Amino acid sequence: VEAERQAASLIALSDLSVSSTFTVIGFGSENGPGQVAARVYCERIPVVDAASRRSVAQCAEEIHRRQRNEGNDTDHATALQDAVALLASGDPDAIRVVFLLTDGVLDVGNSSRWGPDPAKRSDEAALALTERILPEAAKSGVQIWPLGFGNADLKALEVMAAGGAGANPQCDTVEAAVPRARIVDNERDVINALTEAFAGAICANQTDPVSGTIKGGETLRLKVNIPVVATEGAITVSKFNSAIDVTYLDPDGKAIPLPSGTLDDQEIERVGAEAKVEALRVSNPKPGEWTVVLNAPEGLEEQLVNTRVLFRGRLASTITLVPSFPRPGEQVQITVRLSTRRGVITDPQALSGIQFSASVEGNGFDSRTIPLTPPLPGDADAAAYRGTLTVPDGACGPFTITGRVTGQGVSGDVRTANSAVNCEAPLFANLTLDGGSHRPGDTIRVLVEVENEGSPTEAHLSLRDVTGGGELTVDASPMILESGRTTEERSLTFGENTPPGDVSATVRLVSPEGVELASTFVQFRILGPPSWWDRNGGLVIIGVALLLLIALGLLFWRRRRAQIRSLSDLSVQLHDDQGPVGEVIHGSRRPVLELAVEPVPG
Repeated sequence: VEAERQAASLIALSDLSVSSTFTVIGFGSENGPGQVAARVYCERIPVVDAASRRSVAQCAEEIHRRQRNEGNDTDHATALQDAVALLASGDPDAIRVVFLLTDGVLDVGNSSRWGPDPAKRSDEAALALTERILPEAAKSGVQIWPLGFGNADLKALEVMAAGGAGANPQCDTVEAAVPRARIVDNERDVINALTEAFAGAICANQTDPVSGTIKGGETLRLKVNIPVVATEGAITVSKFNSAIDVTYLDPDGKAIPLPSGTLDDQEIERVGAEAKVEALRVSNPKPGEWTVVLNAPEGLEEQLVNTRVLFRGRLASTITLVPSFPRPGEQVQITVRLSTRRGVITDPQALSGIQFSASVEGNGFDSRTIPLTPPLPGDADAAAYRGTLTVPDGACGPFTITGRVTGQGVSGDVRTANSAVNCEAPLFANLTLDGGSHRPGDTIRVLVEVENEGSPTEAHLSLRDVTGGGELTVDASPMILESGRTTEERSLTFGENTPPGDVSATVRLVSPEGVELASTFVQFRILGPPSWWDRNGGLVIIGVALLLLIALGLLFWRRRRAQIRSLSDLSVQLHDDQGPVGEVIHGSRRPVLELAVEPVPG
C-alpha cells in the first residue's frame, strides 16, 4: 500500500503536461451497510503548478489497507465502472487512462450489489466487466493499464488491458503505447512498473533506473542521462524517506535553482521535496549526464534509493537528394538527417531507438520503401541515414521522396522532397557556400554554377528545414540560366536574433514551378554577439602600441639627455708629437681633470 501511494504520487509529480487532471479512487468491496466498493479520494485535480501536483500526492496518502468492517474483498469491476464513467465525461481530446492496482482476483461473494446468490456474484461481476464495462471503456477511448501483485490473476488482468482502448494514436511507437498487464513481486517494482506504464500511456520514454545505497551522514551521487532528443523531461527520485535532501547538477556542473527558476534557457520546477518521492521537471533540458546528489541525515539506516528520467521529445528531420534533378537511369543518393532544437545530432549514440525510413512515389516509379543505412563509425556526418534510388529509364516528370523519423517517447517527423526527372534537355547545377562559424548579422556568399544544355530558363534560391532557431534569409531574386554555362552569386544572411549554437539548413535552387534543380545541406556554428573586446580589441592593441612607442621615445630622449649632461660619453687623453701620452681619462657625472704641462723650449 505504501508503494501504491508513492507510485501514484510519482506519476502526478513527474507528468510532463500542465493540463492533466488526476483522480484517485480506492476500492475494496461493499459487503454491508455504510460500506462502498469504490471511494473517490479526490476528483479531477488539475496539475497546473507545483502546488496542485502536491495536492495529488497528498490525496494519494489517503490510500490505505481496508479493514473487514470497511469491506476488504476485491471489487475492481465497480472501481473500473466508476473510473470509466468519470473519464468518459471529461475533455474529449484528452488521453484517458486508468491505472488499476490490485492485489487479488475479482472477489465479490459477500457483496449483495452483484445479486442475491453469493455463489454467482463473482461470475455476475466478471460478466458485467467483459460485456458492459470494458466495451464502454473502449468506446470512450479509455485505456486500462492493470498492475497486479500478491495473488492477482495475470490472465484476468490481460483481458482488462485488451478490453479497453488501444494504443494512443498520438504515439509514434505503437508497441510501447499498447496497454498491457504486469505482475510485480515487491513494493519497489510497483513504482517501476507503474511509471513504465505511465510513460507508455503518454507517449513518453524513460531511462533505466539508477540505484544506490545511503545511510546517515553520507552523501550519494547518482548519474542519469537526459537524451539529446528530449525537449521536456522529469528526473524522478524515489528516496523512501522524506528526510533525505536532494540537489541537482546539470551536465555543465551548474547547481539547479530550487525550488524553481531558469538556468541557461531551462525552465525548472522541483516538486515533492518534502515527500518520499520527488521530481525535477525541466523544459528544454540540457542533454547529457545530470547528477543527483542525496544527503542523508545522521542516524538514518542504510537504504536503497533510485532515480530515472522520464522524457519526451520532438524530432525534426531534413531530407536531401543528390542530384536533385536526376536523369533517367541516374542514381540518386537520399540522405535523411535528424535534428533537435539544438541543431543536427552528431552523436550516433543519441540515435539509439530512433527509426529512419524513406519512400518514393512518382510517374514511372514503383511506389516502394527505400532502405536507409545508418552512419558508419567515424562518419563525419553522424546523423545521416543514406539510401540510393535508381531512376527508371522510362520515368519522366515530378516525383516525391518522403522521409520519416520515429521513436518511442518522441514526436516523429515526416519530410518530403519534391523534384522531377530531367527527361528533356539536361541541366546540371551546383551550389557552393561555406559553413563554419558566423555571428548574427553576418552575410555569406552563395555561388551558383549551372550548365544548361537546353533553352534559357529561370530559377531562384530558397531555404528548407532550417533548424536551431536560425533566422536565415537568402537572396531569392530571380536568375536567368542561359544556354551554356551560368555563374551567379547570391547571399545568405543570419538574422540579428539568431541564437548562439548549431544551425543547419538546406539551400535549394528551384524553378518557378517549384522543381528542385539543386540542393545542398549546410551546418553553421552561430557565435554569440561580439564582446566589447571583439569590437574594440584592435583599436586597443593599436593604442597600446602607440603608447609604448611614445614611452620608449621619451625614455631614449631622457637617457640621452642625461648622458650628455653627465659627460659620461666623453674621454680625454693627451698627445704629443710622438702620440698618446698617459692614460685615457673617462668622463663621469662630476668630471675632474688635472693637467700638468711642462713648457718645452722652442
